[in-house]
Amino acid sequence: MPRPPGAARQDRPPLYRLAALLLPGSALLDSPWGAVLLLAWGGAAAALLPLAGLTRFAPPLDPADPAVRATLLAVLAATYALNTLALVGAEVRHARDRRRAAQAG
Repeated sequence: MPRPPGAARQDRPPLYRLAALLLPGSALLDSPWGAVLLLAWGGAAAALLPLAGLTRFAPPLDPADPAVRATLLAVLAATYALNTLALVGAEVRHARDRRRAAQAG
């Protein structure tokens, strides 16, 4: 998704940051990692939907099986952890770039 030329210099609003933490990969869609995180999160969340009774079709995996459920929850946890690390890295990089620009200008 193309971004405007000055988008990298703009601050991100708090609501954007919150949404980026809750939906892994959504803030990183301009890089390949964003799509990977979003697809992994979506796949694991979709596989867990039968436990909540939100689907009527037979799931390919049995989420009631403890091993399958543990694996899916581990994928979700790893996705959130990688997303948090990527967002913190992006915020630190953004703050460092702004500090350098303020010192230079």
